[in-house]
Amino acid sequence: MPDLVARPLSAQALSDLLDRKPHLLHPFVAQLLPAPLAAIDPAERLGIDVSSLRTVEEFRQVLPTVLAAIARGEIAPAEGARIARRVRARLRAVRRLARLEGWLKKEGSGDRPSVTRVAPAEGLG
Repeated sequence: MPDLVARPLSAQALSDLLDRKPHLLHPFVAQLLPAPLAAIDPAERLGIDVSSLRTVEEFRQVLPTVLAAIARGEIAPAEGARIARRVRARLRAVRRLARLEGWLKKEGSGDRPSVTRVAPAEGLG
């Protein structure tokens, strides 16, 4: 495949080549266009670190920030929905962890009667 940067083809020669071999269109375009930019997380653009959210109040502050950014045109509604889903998943995980910690404290506090093992009588075991 010819290197279009080092040795450019005339418009007619390029057109004839692509008519004969249309599968070369994508590699030619890749030579001429810059590489796509890495996607920037919309939450990061708004200064929201979803992984640092811990309290319900922090979660409550995120949604108005996202809605205001959508209203100003800083992010698309689909990006706002993606942030909301991530925040909701994080909130569910934090709540699940709190329930688990509460359950573990309750189990460790001795509220339940403990089960004691009794050694079997001789000759029965």
